[in-house]
Amino acid sequence: VSKRNRDIEAINGYIHQVGYVINPSNETLGSTLHKFAADPTTGLSVMARLVEACRLTDTLSQVKDERYETLYRNNAFPKFHWNLLNVDVEAPEHRKYGFTLFAETDEFWEREIHKDRTEITIEDVMDWVDSQGYYPEAVKDDKYQNEDNLLNQFVTYHLLPERIPVDKLALHYNEKGYNYKVKNAVPTIPVWTHYVTMGKRRLLRIWESLESGGPYLNRFPKLNNGRREDYHERECSEENKGIRLETGEGAGIVKLINSMIYPIDEPLAYTEHVRNELAKVRLRYDAWELQPEAMNNDMRIMSYFTRYYFSSDPDKQYFDNLTVNSKETNFMLLNGRDQNWPNYQADEVLAEGLYDITITLPPVPKYGIYEIRMGVSTFSGTRGICQVYWGPRKDQLVAQGIPVNMQLGGQDPMLGWERDTDDDDYNAEVDKKMRNNGFMKGPEYIVANAGGRETNRLSATSTRRIIVREPMSPDVTYYIRFKTVQDYLEKQLFVDYLEWCPKEIYDNPETPEDIW
Repeated sequence: VSKRNRDIEAINGYIHQVGYVINPSNETLGSTLHKFAADPTTGLSVMARLVEACRLTDTLSQVKDERYETLYRNNAFPKFHWNLLNVDVEAPEHRKYGFTLFAETDEFWEREIHKDRTEITIEDVMDWVDSQGYYPEAVKDDKYQNEDNLLNQFVTYHLLPERIPVDKLALHYNEKGYNYKVKNAVPTIPVWTHYVTMGKRRLLRIWESLESGGPYLNRFPKLNNGRREDYHERECSEENKGIRLETGEGAGIVKLINSMIYPIDEPLAYTEHVRNELAKVRLRYDAWELQPEAMNNDMRIMSYFTRYYFSSDPDKQYFDNLTVNSKETNFMLLNGRDQNWPNYQADEVLAEGLYDITITLPPVPKYGIYEIRMGVSTFSGTRGICQVYWGPRKDQLVAQGIPVNMQLGGQDPMLGWERDTDDDDYNAEVDKKMRNNGFMKGPEYIVANAGGRETNRLSATSTRRIIVREPMSPDVTYYIRFKTVQDYLEKQLFVDYLEWCPKEIYDNPETPEDIW
């Protein structure tokens, strides 16, 4: 509620200005957009009509997986007793769906198309999208449900299959310099997430830093990323500033049972410029960031320490982008809130037993050669050895090198790990030696303790493994598989984060890859 416009006395009550549009608790994104399409006073009627034209209303009306609800009520998910800690781990109670829509306002469309919002047609918008040069390979016809259609590609880039509340637009936890235990902590170095949109699989970046002053879509600033610098934004050109997401009073954000709507006043599109910028940066994903169900069911950056267990039964699996291939897999999400774990954003993927899992990977922005790295903490002596497989055929993935020993960390002299010194030339030589062995130090970005200064780069137990180096295409879906090569049931698969790095960064003779 606004601090200024509140307690305004009326004949039969008081008026308070709020920052959200409050809807009845049973309203979904689908039902709300259906109403908005017929009501120009909502300010989002044009976008609502565009979504309806693409026949997305039914999809956007989903709230819960009713089949999962029935299974849970029938006790189909027994507790898993975790011998390591002697605790019972439960399955999630719900499997909720979620969505986020970034919607250009009616005022934007009136300004661009020079018509009243009530007179703007689907064809008007499609002509405008075409005139901007967006999606030049798309088909301009009236088959709006088709993913190759121009309007469909424009609309679906505005939609994420995750309900992202305001406080999770930027996932602050253990980036260097930030202390989540301080009330109203101010952002420091940049925080980002690269979401996979609905429709054709594309990347949408949400970014926040001290310098940005709030969350942005597709922001690409230059950073102070030298070895002795602070990783803050140095500058940001007009073409790279991105789209500001207003989250304060009067922002007009719509909160729904299964979704959020964020009004925007600039056009959002997956342009060639956006793709080029994404192809110039290292893309780092928390392991649970790859699973929309984690966000939709309140498993990302939780405010409490917890763990969940997921069924390995092929008929009872929880995730769309992750398959447990073996019934002998004990598969869990661990959240390390306040545990001082050196995990990126606190949580981790953990599997035990004769584990075998396959993850659907996000798309790359442009064709090129990329490295995929796996963040591993050897903090625990229970880490195991797994074979990594990768490729575009989920049923015919190719083994990538020798098995990965997740117990092998910087403490082992064969890796060449040494703590940084005051001599950066020497530090760079250490980095090269480690890369020659297929390893990298952990990022300078991550700290284990709130507000701490001891980063993963300074920790011998936090390293990165280079597990794939291959050409990749943005139009191909790739998969990665982790399968144990041991018979010890207590040995673990541990995945903290995965990162994609284009060749022009990791193999750049003029500007070596930064330590962040």
